[in-house]
Amino acid sequence: GLPESGLNLFSIFLHTHLAGIALSARHFRNGKELPMIAENRHYDFNYQENLHFKNEIKMLPGDSIAFTCSYQTLDRKKVTLGGIRTVDEMCFGYLFYYPKIQFTGCASITTYDMLLPYLNKLIKQRRMPVPKQNNTDGLAEALKNTTIGDQGLIDELQKIQTYSAPAMFCRFRNRTLITGGYSTKIPNFKPVANYTKDDAYNHAVSICSVNLITTLIYAVLVVFVVL
Repeated sequence: GLPESGLNLFSIFLHTHLAGIALSARHFRNGKELPMIAENRHYDFNYQENLHFKNEIKMLPGDSIAFTCSYQTLDRKKVTLGGIRTVDEMCFGYLFYYPKIQFTGCASITTYDMLLPYLNKLIKQRRMPVPKQNNTDGLAEALKNTTIGDQGLIDELQKIQTYSAPAMFCRFRNRTLITGGYSTKIPNFKPVANYTKDDAYNHAVSICSVNLITTLIYAVLVVFVVL
C-alpha cells in the first residue's frame, strides 16, 4: 500500500491509440472529488507528451483516481477491440511520483460476467455469432463478425461499460498480484471529448455505433517509479 504520508505526483502521461479523442484523470478522497489531475480535450495519437504539474499533487492512502477515455470510431468499417496493437484500443494513465514504493500498477476492467447477459442477447437475436472456441480468441473472433444495428442495444452496452463497478487488480514489484471487485462506481461521469468537433462522440471508455462494437479495458493505471 501507500505510505501514510502519501505520494507526491509531479507528472502524468495519458495514452490511447488512434481512436482516442480525449482523456482525463480525476481525483477522489473520502467520497469527494478533488481538483482535476489532468485533462486533454484535444488528444492526438501523433502528438503525445508528458504533462508536468505546476504544483505537485498529494495522493494519500484510500484516494481513488478515475481515468476516462473518449473515442470516435464512426469512420471504421470493422470492430475495434481492446488490445496492444495500434489499431486496437486502450485507456492508460502513467503517473510519475516519489518516494519510490514496491508497486508497478493497477488495472480495472468491465468483467466478462457483466457483459455475458448482453452478449447472450446479441447471440439470441442473431446479431453476434456463437463463439467457435470457449476462450478469449473465440470471443474476439465472434465480436469481429457482430452487427448491433440497434441504437437501444448500443446505449445499453455504453451504460454497462461506463457505469458498472469494475473488477480490478494491482501488481507489486515482487510479482505479487492482488485481485478483487471494486465496489465504488465512478460518480458523476463527465465526458471529456472536444465539444468543438461536430463528429465527437463522448461515450467514456467504450464507444459503439451501428455495426460497430467496441470492447475495451475499462481503465488502466500504470505507475512509474522514480529511482
